[in-house]
This record gives sequence, structure tokens and C-alpha cells, in this order.
Amino acid sequence: MKTVSLLLVGAGIVLSGVAHAFSVNSRYTTNAAGAYVKEIQVLCDANEGEYCQVLCKQEKECRRVEPYCLNCAGTASSVMRSLFTQISQNYIPTQNEIPVSSLVKYMVTTSYILIGAKSVYNYYKPLNSGEFLSNLQALCPSETEDPLLAIKLTSEQQPEKLSFILCKDTNGTSRAYDVALRSPVVGGTPVFDVKMNLNLKLK
Repeated sequence: MKTVSLLLVGAGIVLSGVAHAFSVNSRYTTNAAGAYVKEIQVLCDANEGEYCQVLCKQEKECRRVEPYCLNCAGTASSVMRSLFTQISQNYIPTQNEIPVSSLVKYMVTTSYILIGAKSVYNYYKPLNSGEFLSNLQALCPSETEDPLLAIKLTSEQQPEKLSFILCKDTNGTSRAYDVALRSPVVGGTPVFDVKMNLNLKLK
């Protein structure tokens, strides 16, 4: 049975499917011009180079700057506001693990950002309150230290929807799970449907 490791910078996680595993981090770093950017790094071991090949045509490591997210900072986005202030009311866990092949395709074809409990985009809760972290952990099937939300962006680079949650288990392996919208409305207004099926490919 083949195992694949994939690492993305800042929040150290490992994604895994039945036959594969990924390690992921997301962090802020500086670019050549000295500006701060949020970078995603993917590391593949000797047996897992095919996934880095798919992601960046390298065998061991891929790096990419996370795309600019219009209206992620501040309070203009209803999607981000819903996630940061009402995620526990609006979303429920499914325990449906997303296939690794779909995750890799998502990473290659989709404009997305990763947000965690200490996201700089959270203008609604104190950084160290622990409330948002607890809400994220409740969407994971088991205890996890640092869950991450994958947020799909529109063609205009604005937040569109929550795609899935990444949960790290006790042995350091992170798994991607579908999430379901508890109610299709927020404040009386339809928002978006994030319920996904394992048999469907991420778009």
C-alpha cells in the first residue's frame, strides 16, 4: 500500500486517504522584495514524488504563494463573516473523508486559501480566545490540534465557499473531510451550499 506525504507551510498537517498521506503547512514569509506573503509548501518523500510532479513538476518540494483574497481582510465578506462568527450554528461534520486524488486535483485547479484558528482574516474574535479553534475542532471526527478550512475563491478572488476541513489526528496525520451546511440560509438570505459527496470530484 503506497503512502504519500505532502507538506504546505504554517499550520503543519498531514492529509491522508486510504492509500496516501500528505503533510501540510501554511505560513507567512517574505518574498524577494521583502514583502510578507502567505506561502504554501508541499513536500513529497522519495516514494511520493508523483504528487509533487503533478503539483509543480518537481519530485520533493513545491512552493506557491497563496493567492490574494479580495475582501478576506476586514468585514465586507458575508462568507468570511459567517465562517468566523456562525460556523458552529451553520455547519455540521460529515465524517466523509475526501479521496486524495480529488484533493490533489483541487490543489492544482482551484484558487483557494487556508485559514486556521489564528487566521489574520479573523476580525471578529480575539486571537487567543480559543472560541474559533473549538468551533473548528467540532467539525473534525476526532480530537485535533490545528484544523484548517479550505476556502474556494471566485474568479474575482473573493471568498466563494468552504470546500472542506483538514483535521490532524493523534499520530500527526491530517485528513480532509466534507462539511455540510446545517441550514441553507444565514440571516434569512441564502448563502451557499458546501455539502459535498465523496464520489464527486472537487471543483
